[in-house]
Amino acid sequence: MFTLYYSPGACSLASHIMLRENNIQFNLKKVNLKTHKTEDDRDFFALSQNKGYVPVLVFENGDTLTEGCAILFFITEQNPSNNYATGKSDLRRYRLQEALTFVSSELHKTLGSYFSVGLPDAYKDILRAKLSKTFNWLDKKLCEQPYLSGQDFTAADAYAFTVLRWLPHLNTGLSLTDWPNVQLYIDKILQRPSVIEAMQVEGVS
Repeated sequence: MFTLYYSPGACSLASHIMLRENNIQFNLKKVNLKTHKTEDDRDFFALSQNKGYVPVLVFENGDTLTEGCAILFFITEQNPSNNYATGKSDLRRYRLQEALTFVSSELHKTLGSYFSVGLPDAYKDILRAKLSKTFNWLDKKLCEQPYLSGQDFTAADAYAFTVLRWLPHLNTGLSLTDWPNVQLYIDKILQRPSVIEAMQVEGVS
């Protein structure tokens, strides 16, 4: 059985959602990112290959996998019926990789910068302009199709949802009222049973 090490509401929520979405059996262990101790009293720095951030997926044999995109793609491939899994040699598999990369580089990296203390106002202006451009693209894309990779909910959507829900809690000066398709996308994903269950377990809303 896998064990997912997570911090409530962090980017690890996406992996948590997808483990439930694919009906994979797993254990869940919380990490205190200030002390770098896990709830089962392990040294999280050592567990995370000295990276110090979530998620980390631990295998039964003790092997570990880090980096959210790698974990999300691995989880996808555990479900042989998934159209985006290994062996389904069509463009959909690469559309998933494309979408995961977009979320990581354009959403996670930019929004995550706002968690840094003491950001200069000039840099915040740059981030705000970049986010606006990204949201413009995303809003148009979601007008054309229901999910990032097309017609199906994938790991990329769990990842995007996780990161986008940070927006109201960050001092970005932006509101999704200006991008209604993005807001509808978040609201739709919020209704999925796997999302509801994962958020309840982590104690986030």
